[in-house]
Amino acid sequence: LTNGHLRNKVNFKLLIPKSRNGDNEIFIVSILRYLGFVAPQTFYANVEINGNIQKFIFQENLKKELLESNSLVEGPIIEGDERYTIEKGFNGKSLNKISLSRISNSRYIKNDIVKAEKSLEAITLMNQIYIQSHLTKKPNIELLKINKNIFKKYKFYENFEIYESLIYAMDAIHGQSHDDRRFYYDPINNYFIPIYYDGKSKILNNENSDSKSLKYLDKFIPIEAKKGASAALKMFNNINDKELISILDNNGL
Repeated sequence: LTNGHLRNKVNFKLLIPKSRNGDNEIFIVSILRYLGFVAPQTFYANVEINGNIQKFIFQENLKKELLESNSLVEGPIIEGDERYTIEKGFNGKSLNKISLSRISNSRYIKNDIVKAEKSLEAITLMNQIYIQSHLTKKPNIELLKINKNIFKKYKFYENFEIYESLIYAMDAIHGQSHDDRRFYYDPINNYFIPIYYDGKSKILNNENSDSKSLKYLDKFIPIEAKKGASAALKMFNNINDKELISILDNNGL
Protein backbone atom coordinates (compact mmCIF):
# COMPACT_ATOMS: atom_id res chain seq x y z
CA LEU A 1 0.00 0.00 0.00
CA THR A 2 1.29 3.47 -0.87
CA ASN A 3 -1.22 5.11 1.47
CA GLY A 4 -2.56 3.81 4.78
CA HIS A 5 -2.13 0.31 6.13
CA LEU A 6 -3.97 -2.85 7.21
CA ARG A 7 -3.20 -3.73 10.83
CA ASN A 8 0.00 -1.69 10.46
CA LYS A 9 1.09 -3.69 7.40
CA VAL A 10 1.74 -2.23 3.95
CA ASN A 11 3.49 -5.20 2.28
CA PHE A 12 1.32 -8.30 1.99
CA LYS A 13 -0.12 -11.05 -0.18
CA LEU A 14 -3.78 -11.87 -0.77
CA LEU A 15 -3.92 -15.65 -1.05
CA ILE A 16 -6.75 -17.79 -2.38
CA PRO A 17 -7.66 -19.80 0.74
CA LYS A 18 -7.36 -23.23 -0.87
CA SER A 19 -3.74 -22.46 -1.82
CA ARG A 20 -2.89 -22.60 1.90
CA ASN A 21 -5.51 -25.15 2.99
CA GLY A 22 -7.82 -22.42 4.26
CA ASP A 23 -8.56 -22.48 7.99
CA ASN A 24 -5.48 -24.58 8.67
CA GLU A 25 -3.13 -21.73 7.75
CA ILE A 26 -4.95 -19.28 10.05
CA PHE A 27 -4.92 -21.84 12.86
CA ILE A 28 -1.21 -22.75 12.57
CA VAL A 29 0.01 -19.16 12.28
CA SER A 30 -2.19 -17.99 15.16
CA ILE A 31 -0.76 -20.65 17.47
CA LEU A 32 2.85 -20.05 16.47
CA ARG A 33 2.55 -16.28 16.94
CA TYR A 34 0.77 -16.77 20.28
CA LEU A 35 3.67 -18.97 21.43
CA GLY A 36 6.22 -16.35 20.41
CA PHE A 37 7.57 -17.81 17.19
CA VAL A 38 8.20 -15.72 14.07
CA ALA A 39 5.33 -16.10 11.62
CA PRO A 40 3.72 -13.59 9.25
CA GLN A 41 0.51 -11.92 10.44
CA THR A 42 -2.28 -13.90 8.77
CA PHE A 43 -6.05 -13.46 8.78
CA TYR A 44 -9.14 -13.69 6.58
CA ALA A 45 -10.14 -10.57 4.69
CA ASN A 46 -13.11 -9.84 2.44
CA VAL A 47 -11.71 -7.99 -0.56
CA GLU A 48 -13.58 -6.21 -3.33
CA ILE A 49 -11.93 -6.53 -6.74
CA ASN A 50 -13.67 -5.19 -9.84
CA GLY A 51 -16.96 -5.10 -7.97
CA ASN A 52 -16.70 -8.70 -6.72
CA ILE A 53 -16.25 -9.42 -3.02
CA GLN A 54 -14.15 -12.47 -2.30
CA LYS A 55 -12.65 -14.01 0.81
CA PHE A 56 -8.86 -14.08 0.80
CA ILE A 57 -6.13 -14.94 3.28
CA PHE A 58 -4.20 -11.78 4.10
CA GLN A 59 -0.57 -12.58 4.87
CA GLU A 60 2.16 -10.04 5.42
CA ASN A 61 5.31 -10.36 3.34
CA LEU A 62 8.51 -11.44 5.03
CA LYS A 63 9.96 -7.96 5.21
CA LYS A 64 11.35 -5.47 7.69
CA GLU A 65 7.90 -4.97 9.28
CA LEU A 66 7.78 -8.63 10.31
CA LEU A 67 11.16 -8.41 12.01
CA GLU A 68 10.29 -5.16 13.79
CA SER A 69 7.00 -6.58 15.11
CA ASN A 70 9.03 -9.44 16.65
CA SER A 71 11.54 -7.02 18.23
CA LEU A 72 14.28 -8.13 15.82
CA VAL A 73 16.77 -5.79 14.20
CA GLU A 74 16.80 -5.77 10.41
CA GLY A 75 18.96 -8.57 9.05
CA PRO A 76 19.19 -11.14 6.24
CA ILE A 77 16.16 -13.31 5.51
CA ILE A 78 17.11 -16.54 3.75
CA GLU A 79 14.95 -18.67 1.48
CA GLY A 80 15.45 -21.54 -0.95
CA ASP A 81 16.63 -20.59 -4.43
CA GLU A 82 13.99 -22.01 -6.77
CA ARG A 83 15.84 -21.45 -10.06
CA TYR A 84 16.90 -25.10 -10.34
CA THR A 85 13.87 -26.65 -8.67
CA ILE A 86 10.35 -25.27 -9.20
CA GLU A 87 11.44 -22.88 -11.96
CA LYS A 88 13.33 -25.74 -13.65
CA GLY A 89 16.19 -23.54 -14.77
CA PHE A 90 18.51 -26.47 -15.48
CA ASN A 91 17.75 -27.12 -19.16
CA GLY A 92 14.04 -27.27 -18.31
CA LYS A 93 14.57 -29.87 -15.61
CA SER A 94 14.33 -29.75 -11.85
CA LEU A 95 17.59 -30.57 -10.11
CA ASN A 96 17.14 -30.60 -6.34
CA LYS A 97 20.70 -31.81 -5.78
CA ILE A 98 22.15 -28.39 -6.58
CA SER A 99 19.47 -26.28 -4.92
CA LEU A 100 20.90 -23.76 -2.47
CA SER A 101 19.60 -20.71 -0.61
CA ARG A 102 19.53 -16.99 -1.31
CA ILE A 103 18.85 -13.67 0.44
CA SER A 104 15.19 -12.76 -0.10
CA ASN A 105 15.37 -9.23 1.33
CA SER A 106 18.35 -8.08 -0.74
CA ARG A 107 17.37 -4.42 -0.30
CA TYR A 108 18.53 -4.80 3.30
CA ILE A 109 22.10 -4.52 2.06
CA LYS A 110 21.62 -1.03 0.50
CA ASN A 111 25.23 -0.70 -0.64
CA ASP A 112 26.34 -1.11 2.97
CA ILE A 113 29.57 -3.11 3.19
CA VAL A 114 28.91 -4.26 6.77
CA LYS A 115 25.43 -5.55 5.87
CA ALA A 116 26.84 -7.16 2.73
CA GLU A 117 29.46 -9.00 4.77
CA LYS A 118 26.85 -10.14 7.29
CA SER A 119 24.61 -11.37 4.48
CA LEU A 120 27.52 -13.24 2.92
CA GLU A 121 28.23 -14.84 6.29
CA ALA A 122 24.60 -15.95 6.62
CA ILE A 123 24.29 -17.34 3.10
CA THR A 124 27.61 -19.17 3.38
CA LEU A 125 26.57 -20.93 6.59
CA MET A 126 23.12 -21.81 5.28
CA ASN A 127 24.47 -23.14 1.97
CA GLN A 128 26.82 -25.42 3.87
CA ILE A 129 23.73 -26.79 5.60
CA TYR A 130 22.00 -27.23 2.22
CA ILE A 131 24.99 -29.05 0.75
CA GLN A 132 25.32 -31.29 3.80
CA SER A 133 21.60 -32.03 3.54
CA HIS A 134 21.93 -33.07 -0.11
CA LEU A 135 24.80 -35.40 0.74
CA THR A 136 23.13 -37.19 3.66
CA LYS A 137 19.48 -37.54 2.72
CA LYS A 138 17.83 -39.95 0.29
CA PRO A 139 17.39 -38.45 -3.21
CA ASN A 140 13.57 -38.54 -3.07
CA ILE A 141 13.34 -36.71 0.28
CA GLU A 142 12.99 -32.96 -0.22
CA LEU A 143 13.01 -31.90 3.43
CA LEU A 144 16.01 -29.86 4.50
CA LYS A 145 17.96 -32.09 6.84
CA ILE A 146 19.66 -30.21 9.67
CA ASN A 147 21.33 -33.00 11.59
CA LYS A 148 22.86 -32.88 15.06
CA ASN A 149 26.39 -32.27 13.75
CA ILE A 150 25.27 -29.22 11.78
CA PHE A 151 23.15 -28.08 14.72
CA LYS A 152 26.21 -28.07 17.00
CA LYS A 153 28.45 -26.36 14.48
CA TYR A 154 26.14 -23.51 13.52
CA LYS A 155 24.21 -21.47 16.01
CA PHE A 156 20.40 -21.61 16.02
CA TYR A 157 17.92 -19.81 18.22
CA GLU A 158 17.49 -21.58 21.57
CA ASN A 159 13.86 -22.54 20.80
CA PHE A 160 14.73 -24.07 17.43
CA GLU A 161 14.14 -27.65 18.60
CA ILE A 162 10.73 -26.70 20.03
CA TYR A 163 9.79 -25.02 16.76
CA GLU A 164 10.75 -28.13 14.79
CA SER A 165 8.67 -30.30 17.10
CA LEU A 166 5.62 -28.04 16.80
CA ILE A 167 5.83 -28.00 13.00
CA TYR A 168 5.81 -31.80 12.81
CA ALA A 169 3.13 -32.12 15.48
CA MET A 170 0.85 -29.71 13.61
CA ASP A 171 1.39 -31.40 10.22
CA ALA A 172 3.02 -28.35 8.63
CA ILE A 173 6.04 -30.12 7.14
CA HIS A 174 5.50 -28.76 3.63
CA GLY A 175 7.29 -25.67 4.88
CA GLN A 176 10.34 -27.79 5.79
CA SER A 177 11.36 -28.33 2.16
CA HIS A 178 14.45 -26.81 0.58
CA ASP A 179 12.38 -24.25 -1.31
CA ASP A 180 9.97 -23.27 1.45
CA ARG A 181 12.30 -22.95 4.43
CA ARG A 182 12.74 -19.40 5.67
CA PHE A 183 15.33 -18.23 8.20
CA TYR A 184 16.25 -14.89 9.73
CA TYR A 185 19.92 -14.42 10.58
CA ASP A 186 20.39 -12.24 13.63
CA PRO A 187 23.30 -9.93 12.71
CA ILE A 188 24.06 -9.15 16.36
CA ASN A 189 23.88 -12.56 18.01
CA ASN A 190 24.88 -14.48 14.86
CA TYR A 191 22.26 -17.22 14.97
CA PHE A 192 19.43 -18.43 12.76
CA ILE A 193 15.76 -18.08 13.70
CA PRO A 194 13.17 -20.06 11.70
CA ILE A 195 10.30 -18.16 10.09
CA TYR A 196 7.10 -20.07 9.43
CA TYR A 197 6.07 -20.15 5.77
CA ASP A 198 3.61 -22.25 3.73
CA GLY A 199 3.23 -25.29 5.96
CA LYS A 200 0.08 -26.55 4.17
CA SER A 201 -1.19 -28.29 7.29
CA LYS A 202 -4.40 -30.33 7.22
CA ILE A 203 -4.73 -30.61 10.98
CA LEU A 204 -8.32 -29.29 10.98
CA ASN A 205 -9.61 -31.47 8.13
CA ASN A 206 -10.71 -34.35 10.38
CA GLU A 207 -9.32 -36.82 7.86
CA ASN A 208 -8.21 -40.28 8.92
CA SER A 209 -4.43 -40.50 8.69
CA ASP A 210 -3.31 -43.32 6.42
CA SER A 211 -0.71 -45.69 7.83
CA LYS A 212 1.67 -45.20 4.89
CA SER A 213 1.89 -41.47 5.54
CA LEU A 214 2.47 -42.00 9.28
CA LYS A 215 5.27 -44.52 8.65
CA TYR A 216 6.91 -42.09 6.25
CA LEU A 217 6.65 -39.24 8.73
CA ASP A 218 7.94 -41.26 11.68
CA LYS A 219 10.95 -42.41 9.68
CA PHE A 220 12.08 -38.93 8.74
CA ILE A 221 11.30 -36.86 11.83
CA PRO A 222 14.61 -35.11 12.59
CA ILE A 223 16.43 -35.49 15.88
CA GLU A 224 15.82 -31.80 16.68
CA ALA A 225 12.03 -32.28 16.57
CA LYS A 226 12.26 -35.29 18.88
CA LYS A 227 14.46 -33.43 21.35
CA GLY A 228 12.04 -30.51 21.45
CA ALA A 229 8.92 -32.61 22.00
CA SER A 230 8.76 -32.42 25.80
CA ALA A 231 9.25 -28.66 25.88
CA ALA A 232 6.75 -28.22 23.04
CA LEU A 233 4.13 -30.23 24.94
CA LYS A 234 4.72 -28.14 28.05
CA MET A 235 4.29 -24.98 25.97
CA PHE A 236 1.01 -26.30 24.55
CA ASN A 237 -0.29 -27.17 28.00
CA ASN A 238 0.27 -23.58 29.12
CA ILE A 239 -1.90 -22.11 26.36
CA ASN A 240 -4.77 -20.00 27.71
CA ASP A 241 -7.78 -21.28 25.76
CA LYS A 242 -9.77 -18.07 26.02
CA GLU A 243 -6.86 -15.96 24.78
CA LEU A 244 -6.21 -18.25 21.83
CA ILE A 245 -9.89 -18.41 20.89
CA SER A 246 -10.03 -14.62 20.95
CA ILE A 247 -7.02 -14.47 18.61
CA LEU A 248 -8.56 -17.00 16.22
CA ASP A 249 -11.81 -15.05 16.20
CA ASN A 250 -9.95 -11.82 15.50
CA ASN A 251 -8.24 -13.52 12.57
CA GLY A 252 -11.56 -14.54 11.05
CA LEU A 253 -11.53 -18.20 12.02
